[in-house]
Amino acid sequence: MSYDDWHIPEILRRSREAGAMRAFMTMLRLPGSVKDYFVGRLREEMPAKAERIISRIWEARGGKLNSSEFGERMRGDSEQWKAVE
Repeated sequence: MSYDDWHIPEILRRSREAGAMRAFMTMLRLPGSVKDYFVGRLREEMPAKAERIISRIWEARGGKLNSSEFGERMRGDSEQWKAVE
């Protein structure tokens, strides 16, 4: 788990205390024009972190920002993804 993910265990703990019975994660999907809009807004709103976020998506998607392959499009395939999972 990286520095960026330190908060996940606390979120899960608080969720359980609030009554959650399950948690799951899904990979960000950026189909079609959503990709360009997302990247543009990310660079506007979070310029200092945008490239790192984009890079993490690329890593998890095997060099792409989106996957439309059924069964794989909701999962990542990077060491980061596996550590968080």
